[in-house]
Amino acid sequence: MEVKDHLSFERLKRLEREEKRAGHARRLRIVLLAIQGWTAPAIGMAVGLSRRVCQQWVYRFNEHGLDGLQDDRGLARISHHMLESWGFGGVRRAFGQDGGETAFSCG
Repeated sequence: MEVKDHLSFERLKRLEREEKRAGHARRLRIVLLAIQGWTAPAIGMAVGLSRRVCQQWVYRFNEHGLDGLQDDRGLARISHHMLESWGFGGVRRAFGQDGGETAFSCG
C-alpha cells in the first residue's frame, strides 16, 4: 500500500509510542507497517483487523493526514439514535442546551 508522507516515519513512531488510546495507536501502527511495505493482509494479521479495514485507515491517512485516523463513529451513531427516538427537543436536553441537566451527566 502506498502511504503519503504527511509526517516522517520517526514522528509517526514517536506518536504511536506516546499514544494513550489503544485504537489510535493501532491505527498509527497500520500506517507505519504500510510505510515499511507490508501488504494489507499481513498488516491485518499483525494488528487483528481485516485487510479491508487496514486499507481504509491508510486511505483515510492519505486523504486527511493524522485527522483521518480519528474514529468518529460513536458520535454519529448516538446522534442518529437520539434523533429517531427523542426528536429535536430531546437532543437539546441530552446535550444540556436547554439549561437543564444533561442525560449523560456522571454525577
